Amino acid sequence: MRNSWIGLGAVAAVALAITACGGSNAGSGSRQGVPGIPGTQGFQVPALPPDTFTRIDTLTARNPTLQTPFLSQSKDSMTATTLSTGLVVIIGGSAGGSTALQDTEIYDQRSAEFSASGLMGNGRRHHTATLTSAGTIVIIGGVTGGSFDPQPLQSAEVWHSSTGMYTVVQQMTKPRVGHTATALASGEILVAGGFTDNMGMKVTESVETLNLSNSLWRKHTPLQATSSIGGTPRAYHTATLIPGRNGMIGDGDDLLIIIGGVLGDRGTKDITSITNSVLVYYPNDTTQLMSGQSLPGAWRSLGIINGSSEPARLGHKTFFIGNTTNDISQVVFLGGLVGSVGTRMGGMAANSAGFSIIEDSWPPLGLSLAVLDIDNTTLIGLTTPPKGEINQVHPLGTCCQPFVGGIGANAVFSRARLAIIYSGGNTYASPPPTRVGYNRDALLITMSRNILDYITIDTPVGCLAPGCPPFVIATSAGQMGDLRSWHAGALLPGADGLLDTPDDTVLVVGGEQSPAGESTTGDEYTFTP
Repeated sequence: MRNSWIGLGAVAAVALAITACGGSNAGSGSRQGVPGIPGTQGFQVPALPPDTFTRIDTLTARNPTLQTPFLSQSKDSMTATTLSTGLVVIIGGSAGGSTALQDTEIYDQRSAEFSASGLMGNGRRHHTATLTSAGTIVIIGGVTGGSFDPQPLQSAEVWHSSTGMYTVVQQMTKPRVGHTATALASGEILVAGGFTDNMGMKVTESVETLNLSNSLWRKHTPLQATSSIGGTPRAYHTATLIPGRNGMIGDGDDLLIIIGGVLGDRGTKDITSITNSVLVYYPNDTTQLMSGQSLPGAWRSLGIINGSSEPARLGHKTFFIGNTTNDISQVVFLGGLVGSVGTRMGGMAANSAGFSIIEDSWPPLGLSLAVLDIDNTTLIGLTTPPKGEINQVHPLGTCCQPFVGGIGANAVFSRARLAIIYSGGNTYASPPPTRVGYNRDALLITMSRNILDYITIDTPVGCLAPGCPPFVIATSAGQMGDLRSWHAGALLPGADGLLDTPDDTVLVVGGEQSPAGESTTGDEYTFTP
C-alpha cells in the first residue's frame, strides 16, 4: 500500500531516471548534440505486430546488442513525456518505496534503449510534468522522501531538451501534490489545487501561474471563487483544455474544464467529500473577490443535466476528443474510484504518516467511461455559464476480466485513432473492493468518429435507434510483459515516424509489481494500421 497515499496516487506525473549510456543506435545514426541527449534525426522504426504488446528488450531488429533496453533501476510513481522529436523523457519516481528519485532518462524508440540525462534538484514522485511549446518540461510539486516520511514540495524546476539539464525557478506559494498543471496559450503554466500536508488531508483552493519568461509565479482567482463566495479547496481532480468560441486550441481563448476529485472545507481545509462537479475556467477574465482584491481568471460551475446519474470520481483520466468546430466541447473521462456525491470516502483518514487505505476501502472502482457534453452555443457568452450533460457510455471491465484498472492504472490517448490504451492498476476482489494484487492486462477502448452524434440529451446513453453502430468498444489489448501499477505511459510515433497518425505506438514502462518491488521493463503497443 505504500503508493496509495491519498496525496500521491492519482496525479499523472512525468518521471525521470538514470541509466547507463552506450550501445549502438541502430538504424538512426550515431548520437549527436549535447551529451546525454540522443540525436534528433527523423524516426524510422520497423512496424511492430499490431494490437499486441512487444517487450522492449526483445527488439533486436533495432538494437542487436540490446545494451540498455531496461530502466536503470526498478521504479514506479513516475510519468513519461513525449517530445516533438519522438523521444520520451522519464522523470523521478519511487524506488522501493524508500526514496524519491532525482533521476532523468530518455527512451529512444529507434534503438529501443534508455540513456541518462540530468538530475533534478529534488527527488520527486507524484509530481506533475508539463510540456511547453519550447520543448521544455516543467516539473512542479510532488513529494520527496520515502513512504514513511513524505514531504510535499513547494519547488519547481524546468528540464531543457537542448542541454538535458534543469534550472530551478521561484517556489510556489504552497507545497502541492494531487494538483493539476496546464500549459496555457499565454505561455504560462497554470497550477490548481492539491494537497499541502504529508498526511494527504489538507486541501488548497489556491491557483497560480508560472511565467517561464521570468521564472516567477503570480496568484490567480482561487478554485470556484466568485465575487460572492470564497474559494473551494480541491485535489485529485483533472484539468483539460478545450477550445473557446472559435473551436481552436492554443489561440488564446481556450477554456479549462475541471472534473471531479475531493473537496475541502473552506475554513479548515480538511477533506469533506468527493465530488462529480465540473468547473469552467476562463483565463482571460478577472474576478473581483469578496476581499476587494482583483485577480486574473474567472470560475463558473457547469450545470450538469444528468449529474445525479454520474458518480463522483477520483483518480480518473480525462481527454478532449472534439475534432471539428461543431464538436469542440466533448471531454471523455474514465476509471478511477467512485462514490456518492457529498460522502466522505472510507480510508481517507491516514493510519500512519503518508499512508491511506483508500485502495482497500469504499468507494468501488469506477470501471466506466463517460462523456461530458458541453453546449457550445453558451461558450461565447461569458456571462452565461455553459450547460453540460454527463453521459455514461460504457462499463469497462465487463469484457476483459481479470482487468480492473483503478487508481493505479495508466491511460494513453491517441487522438488520431480516438483510442485509449488503459493498462495495469490493482486487482480487486469485491464486495467490498479489496486489493488482492497487481495485473498485466490492458483494455483497448475505441470510439466512433460519430460519437458526438450519438450522445444527446434525448438519448443520454448514446444512439438507441435500431441500426445504430456502437460508438464505444472496449476489448482486450492483451497483456504487458510485467505486472504494472503506478507505471508510466506515453504516445510514440509509429513506423511512419510521426505522432498523432493512425499507426501511433504506446509505451508503458516501470511500475509496481508487488508491495516490495517495481519493474525495470517497458513494452510498446502498436495500433492496427
